[in-house]
Amino acid sequence: FSKSGFDSNTKLTASAVGSNGGAPLAQLTIRNTTLAIDTSKSKILSSLFGGLLGGNVAIDAAGWNGLLNTQVNLLSYLNQLKIDLTLNAGGYDEVLNSNIAVGQLIQSTIKLLDPNNTLGATATIVSLNALKLAAGKTTVVLGKILNVQSSTPSSALNVNMNLFDLISGYVQLANKTNGLVANFPIDLGLTKITARIQVLEPPQLSAIGS
Repeated sequence: FSKSGFDSNTKLTASAVGSNGGAPLAQLTIRNTTLAIDTSKSKILSSLFGGLLGGNVAIDAAGWNGLLNTQVNLLSYLNQLKIDLTLNAGGYDEVLNSNIAVGQLIQSTIKLLDPNNTLGATATIVSLNALKLAAGKTTVVLGKILNVQSSTPSSALNVNMNLFDLISGYVQLANKTNGLVANFPIDLGLTKITARIQVLEPPQLSAIGS
């Protein structure tokens, strides 16, 4: 454009410079599809999670749906764990490779979701407290289900994870550690079956690295 107007035959050029900003970084996250839990499913899930943990769990449909519909920021969660475990290392290797009680992992999740302790009566927080109580003293290594390569920048951890996936990962990892067999009946209406379940290999919820 100029004082004399616009030339429709004006030639335009563009250029670009490519550069490598550092080591390539990739993240793979596996999560559940959207689910809705009804009353009958909630009883089965409660029996399953309780059996895998070795305690009693009673969570209603609203509680399970609360876990399914909540997201947790992975970076914020690991920072919360560092505070709760009084770890001072700059990275997150120590958090991921330490033996941590499942109850502590769940408690840190509660703190992250409810830092001011004002949501104690919500279905999600009540459910987390029920699972924390059932977890007992079983300890696990968080890095077994959250695979983060050493020296991964913190910015790569700034992703959201589904809370149900995270909690079910804890539960399965705990069962792999404690070796218990979840043994509980399932009423199918016309017949009843007994489920015997034990985790041989816990899930990989996320892999982050080069």
